Amino acid sequence: MTTTGYEPLNTLKPVAKGLWVIDGAPVTRAYVPIPMRAIVVQLQGGNLWVYAPTDLTGELAAELAELGPVAHLVAPTPDYEAQVGAWAAAYPDAQVWTTDTLKADTAEPAWTGQLHQLVARSGAKRREAVFCHRPSRTFFCADLFEVIETKYLAPWIRPIVWFSGTDDSGGHMRPTHRWGRKYDDKVNLGRDIETIISWGPRGLIPGHGRLFEAHAIRHLERVFRKELRPLRWETAFQKKSGT
Repeated sequence: MTTTGYEPLNTLKPVAKGLWVIDGAPVTRAYVPIPMRAIVVQLQGGNLWVYAPTDLTGELAAELAELGPVAHLVAPTPDYEAQVGAWAAAYPDAQVWTTDTLKADTAEPAWTGQLHQLVARSGAKRREAVFCHRPSRTFFCADLFEVIETKYLAPWIRPIVWFSGTDDSGGHMRPTHRWGRKYDDKVNLGRDIETIISWGPRGLIPGHGRLFEAHAIRHLERVFRKELRPLRWETAFQKKSGT
């Protein structure tokens, strides 16, 4: 198996009280092994909430069982629905959530006050459910952007990531997600990023690549500067004109 730099894989790694990540086996895309990451939140009462699940091994299932019952499985985009389905077969009592069933901008009753929730308008035909763990102020997403650490890749693969703009020197949406976007798509995403920033996140966990323990807003503003720029120019103009 290709080394990801985030070993050990398929095991719970604590981030904050009631919050864990699971680093999974990489998925190869355009010759690049992309690291995968899931999020586990322990809700009030002990139920477990799993976002963007990776492979479910016997050892991981045993770790989860020690924490509590798996009650919610979240597919942040349609690309994750097959993997969520595999977990749903193992946990038939768990409720499955997708971008079609999640509320667009309000947390579901089961996690109100514990998670901020938004179905971000990430492209012309793309939607992605993103969340922020309120107690620790940790924002996390799946494919909204990538921060691939090229030091973990073979030297010949690194230029592919550099040219895509998704390496950890900056991070960006993958090119295939940027293609075909119109001005309104960028503005809509900019508005959603402003909403995320308003949550006041401190930590930031992307689904692929480097984690940030602090300065989440600074990183979001850098990654989405092109989407935020027209909105902030508009706000500045309105303030200056007094409208």
